[in-house]
Amino acid sequence: MALLQARHFCKDFGAVNVIPDLSIDIQEGDFTVLVGPSGCGKSTLLRMIAGLEDITRGELLIDGRLANDLHPRERGISMVFQSYALYPHMSVSENIGFGLKLEGCSKAEIKQRVGDVADALQLGELLHRRPAQLSGGQRQRVAIGRAIVRKPRIILFDEPLSNLDAKLRVEMRMELMKFHSNHGITTIYVTHDQVEAMTMASRIAVMEKGQIRQFDTPKKLFDAPTDPFVAGFIGSPQMNLFEVSKVDGKTLVTKEGATISFAGLSSDRIGHAATIGVRPEHVSIGGKEGELAFMARVDLIENLGDESIVHLVSGTQKITARAFYGAECRVDQEVRLGFREANTHMFDQAGQRLA
Repeated sequence: MALLQARHFCKDFGAVNVIPDLSIDIQEGDFTVLVGPSGCGKSTLLRMIAGLEDITRGELLIDGRLANDLHPRERGISMVFQSYALYPHMSVSENIGFGLKLEGCSKAEIKQRVGDVADALQLGELLHRRPAQLSGGQRQRVAIGRAIVRKPRIILFDEPLSNLDAKLRVEMRMELMKFHSNHGITTIYVTHDQVEAMTMASRIAVMEKGQIRQFDTPKKLFDAPTDPFVAGFIGSPQMNLFEVSKVDGKTLVTKEGATISFAGLSSDRIGHAATIGVRPEHVSIGGKEGELAFMARVDLIENLGDESIVHLVSGTQKITARAFYGAECRVDQEVRLGFREANTHMFDQAGQRLA
């Protein structure tokens, strides 16, 4: 049995329904990431699990026990917020141990458990400081320490790294991954950053409009997205998606005016696709024999050192190609693009992946 089960979750805010019918099982020890665009309901789902939002309809089961009416403190869950929410007048030690104090733990036990957590998070030398004397990364570690000192079964993170600069985000991401690897606490992590999700998660739930579009491992999400939304959301730069307007012999015409030839291919699978997707790293500039091919104009080149991101236009269709070790093209040049059928993701009219 899963450690945590959300069964047919529904959430209404007045007349507005933000989560229509959502179910998810979280296995013990997993690092589960909820990812999706702003407003998709991922933070609302997290707050419902934590007990900070009422569940309009549905059931929350923790270890098989109905938890809808349990007080947040009784659920065995701790939460780390985006804003850290530290008490400015308290020291690091007092902030970490405040929850234990409320639970009536002895001073000796609080000191021991705070010390253990501080050592694990490399906060031992900062225990007497106040939040204003800490860096952003140190404050985040204090917030994490306050959450884990209660020894929760489940820890929730609501976009905890969004307030940090790029370098610190990478460092904190590595620290969180190491901490989870060492302690194995079941973790549910909310982010809008799919790169963050892909690097940290054991399983990812991709959400849109209060629904889970796909719940899978990072590799499966990348290699076999089940619908065009997931295909376009996972990956950086995002996947190129071509909506097919018509098929004329061995030529596809997209709704944006691109004309794609598949004359060198015998598969009729392409002709049944309503949407075709290809990742930028699989788009070759110049094209090769036996590929789907079309012409496009170079609009912009982003030089990133060991690679270049080339932005192109065909009709009004925007295409992105990733060229490793530099791009052999220039802005406003007409170039031939190609991609192999084996690297192509195809979806039917209903948005379902074609086998």
